[in-house]
Amino acid sequence: MAAPRASTEQTLARTTPGSITQVGLDDAQNDAVNLAGDVKGKMVDFATSARFQRYWRELAREIHDGHPELDGDIVGVRATERLLFEFRYDDGTTIIDRFLQQPRLTDREREMAVGFLGGIEGIFEVTEDTPRGATAFEVRCCLSDLEHVVAPTEPTGIPTIPSGSFVVGRLNPVAGTDLWTPSGDMDILPASQREAIAESVMTMAMQSPWLTHRNPEKRKAAADRVAEAHQRFVDRHGGDRILIHGKDVPDAFAEALVPVEGIDPAQVASGQAVARRTFEGTELLDCDDVLMYSHPVAGFGFYTYFTQVARALEHGSDADPEDLDIVRGYLDGDSVPTWLLRQIIEEYLPTSEAALARALNRPGFNWDRDGDDLLASLPGEAQPTLTLAIVPTMCIPSP
Repeated sequence: MAAPRASTEQTLARTTPGSITQVGLDDAQNDAVNLAGDVKGKMVDFATSARFQRYWRELAREIHDGHPELDGDIVGVRATERLLFEFRYDDGTTIIDRFLQQPRLTDREREMAVGFLGGIEGIFEVTEDTPRGATAFEVRCCLSDLEHVVAPTEPTGIPTIPSGSFVVGRLNPVAGTDLWTPSGDMDILPASQREAIAESVMTMAMQSPWLTHRNPEKRKAAADRVAEAHQRFVDRHGGDRILIHGKDVPDAFAEALVPVEGIDPAQVASGQAVARRTFEGTELLDCDDVLMYSHPVAGFGFYTYFTQVARALEHGSDADPEDLDIVRGYLDGDSVPTWLLRQIIEEYLPTSEAALARALNRPGFNWDRDGDDLLASLPGEAQPTLTLAIVPTMCIPSP
C-alpha cells in the first residue's frame, strides 16, 4: 500500500441533509484557516515521503489488521495521522520535530505546526444547525463541555450537519485564533445515537480522565474531590496507606470516595454502590493482601502482594528469592509509580539497598549514588498526576 497524497479531511463529505445557521469567519480567520490547510498539506507530504515509508506501512498494516472493514483510503489517512501525532522514535522525538527543521518554513508555518500538537481526540456535539458550504460550525466537547468553533480547511466547506449530531475524531487548534480544524477522517453520527454515544463518552472519561480536565472547572472539581477523599481516608485510617484483603477494597474505596456529611443517605448509598462496581470482575478481589495508598493529588492506588515486597526490603541480603521476584515485578511494570517506589524504598533503608542489589543483580548497588538513575530508567509514572474524571454532563441522568 502506498501512502496517499489526498486531503486528510475527505470523509467530512459523508453525512445527511439538515437545516440552517452558520458561523462566519472574518478575513484574518480565513487567512489563518487557509494557512492551517497549507501547513497540514505540507506535513502530510512530509510524513508520506519515501523517508518515512517504512514506518507508515507498519502503521497502515496495523490499522488494517485491527479494522479490516476499513477501505484503503481511510486506512491511509489514519496511518498518516498516527505517524504525525503519535509515532515516537526511541529518543522520544517525532516526525513533526523533523518537519520543523526544514529551513524553508516560515515562522508562522512553524507556529501553526507546533500548535497542531495541542490537538484533541474526542466526540463533539454540534450545537447549531449548519448548512452545506458553511465556513465553520459550533461544537461542544462531550468530555470537557468546552465549546469550540470548527473551521475545516477543505475548500468546498462542510456538508449539512443538523444540530444535535456528533462529530468523532481529532481537532487541531489554528494558531493565532480561537478556531479549531478537523484533522484526519471524521465520522458524523446522528442525534438518534445519543444514548450509545453517552456510554462511549463515559468509558473514554474513565480511561482518559485528562480529557475532562481540559475544562479548568472540571479539573478543579476533580482536584478538590481527590484532596477531600484523601483527607477522609487519612482521618479514618490514621495515615495514607492500609494493607487489606482484596475483598475489602471496594468498601474502603467507597467509604473514602463518597462524602457523607450533609448528604442524603440514599445518595450516599447510591454513590458508594457505583464506587464499589469499579472493582467488579477484577483479580484484585482475590488477593490476600493489597496495599491501598492515598495521595492528595494522584488519588488512590492499589498494589498487590505488598507484604512480600515489604518483607524483601526489610530482610535485605537475606530476602527470599520469591519475594525478590515480586520486587522485580514492581520495578519492571508501569503500574507502580516511581515516586511511590522512592517512598517505599527509602522507608526501608538501609536493608532495602541490599535487597535491590540482589533483585537487580548489581553487587555494590548504592541507593544514594544509583537510586535516581534507577528510578529514571523505570516505566512507572515519575510524578503524581490527577487521575479522577468528572462525569461528563451528557452522562448525568436527567432528574
